[in-house]
Amino acid sequence: MADRRRFELFADFLCVRFPDARRVFDVAGGMGRLNEALSARGREATTFDLRQKHLPVRFAQRLFTLDEPCEADLVVGLHADGATRAIIEYAGVHRIPYAVVPCCSDNSMPYKPWMRHLAELARERGLEAGEATLAMAGRARILFGGPDRREIRHRGGVEPSPAGRGDWCQTESLPRRTPRGHGRRTQSSLPAS
Repeated sequence: MADRRRFELFADFLCVRFPDARRVFDVAGGMGRLNEALSARGREATTFDLRQKHLPVRFAQRLFTLDEPCEADLVVGLHADGATRAIIEYAGVHRIPYAVVPCCSDNSMPYKPWMRHLAELARERGLEAGEATLAMAGRARILFGGPDRREIRHRGGVEPSPAGRGDWCQTESLPRRTPRGHGRRTQSSLPAS
C-alpha cells in the first residue's frame, strides 16, 4: 500500500531543495495529486499523463517526450515508472534540474541497480546526482540534481541553493564512480539500504 503522504512529502522536498523553481513539469503524474500539492505551495505545475480522469489541475493529456517545449524550471516524477528515464534525459537536454522517486524500472532491472543506472545516466547527461529519502513507507528514495555546478559557473549563472534539510528527508550526495582500472576504486554509487 502506497503512503498517502507521498505527494505532500515530495512537494515539501521540492520546494525546499529547489526554491527558485516556480514552474514544474510533473511527468506521469496520474490524477495530478502532486500537482495539487505543488500548486498549494505556490508553484505552477503541469501534469503530463494519458489518464482521462484527473483532478481539476493544469493537465496535458499526452505522452511526455524530449521534444516538449521547455516551459519549466524543474521536471519531476513520483513513481513515474516507464517515464523516469525520460525525465532525466529531458533535464539533460534542456539543462534544468530534475527530481525522481523511482518505483519500477522500465527494463526489469532490480531496484538498487536501477537507482545506480539512473544516477549514472544523469552524470552522462552532464547532471549532478544526489539522493534523499522521504520519511514514508514504500519506495521513498529520491534521485535529484541539475546541471553540473561547473557548467553553471562557466555560464556565469548562480549556483543552486544548498539542499534544505528537515525531518521529512535525509540527504546525501552520490559519489562519482571511477571506471575500473582508472584510478582508485570506489564503492557502489548508492549506499546499501
